[in-house]
Amino acid sequence: MIKFFRHIRKSLLSEGKTTRYFKYAAGEIILVVIGILIALSINNWNETRKAKIRSIEYHERIAEDLERIIKTSENLNATAKKVLTSIEYTLKLLEGNKELSTKDKEVVDYVLIWMSRFNYQFSELSTYEEMKSSGDLGLIYDKNIRRDLVNFHDLIVSVDGIFNRLGATISKEQTFLDKYVTSKVNPETLTITNSYDFQEMSKDKTFINKFSRIAVHWRGNAFFTNRIEKDAKKISNQIKTTLKSFHNEIRRAHV
Repeated sequence: MIKFFRHIRKSLLSEGKTTRYFKYAAGEIILVVIGILIALSINNWNETRKAKIRSIEYHERIAEDLERIIKTSENLNATAKKVLTSIEYTLKLLEGNKELSTKDKEVVDYVLIWMSRFNYQFSELSTYEEMKSSGDLGLIYDKNIRRDLVNFHDLIVSVDGIFNRLGATISKEQTFLDKYVTSKVNPETLTITNSYDFQEMSKDKTFINKFSRIAVHWRGNAFFTNRIEKDAKKISNQIKTTLKSFHNEIRRAHV
């Protein structure tokens, strides 16, 4: 094709048709420019298509990360509320200074085992971390979702720090149990058994006051796990809506 165009130019020059030569040369340049623009357009379209595919994959993986976080938060929140309820019930028993029934003892035993087990291990938002490190956050095209993801990630990091401090505080403060509670562990079954004099505990106002403050720490656990669950569900719904829109675009493109 190049030889063909070159032959035409030589013919025009040899025949002295300078004006026609320049017109032809200008037309040839325009054709080359058009060809380059078409090639660039095709390349840009292909890059855009690849970016959209990567964006969809990222959205799907973020949705999976959020589902794991939601499930973890639900479980942690349920545990926190159960511990809180048991602590409040035990406080009433202590303040009532009465003998424990079988049901009452089950609640007290549960509290003594679980009050120091301050769970706070959340699933990581690993896809967000990957996108941040690779500079791909721009593939979250919706700026509101992108902003919410950044804020949600910061929330998880902040809560993790708060829970570490609360857990350390509970471990430090639970020494008030030393006067009344003895723990034994069965090496075979790993079962924990606590023995205590509940009547003596009920007479100790300082003990009751310190015990009551454990509920404050667990209240923080319940509050933040509920906050994380709520925010994760909000972003998850936004992601699912975006994915639905992406898939609708793909279906329309194939019609």
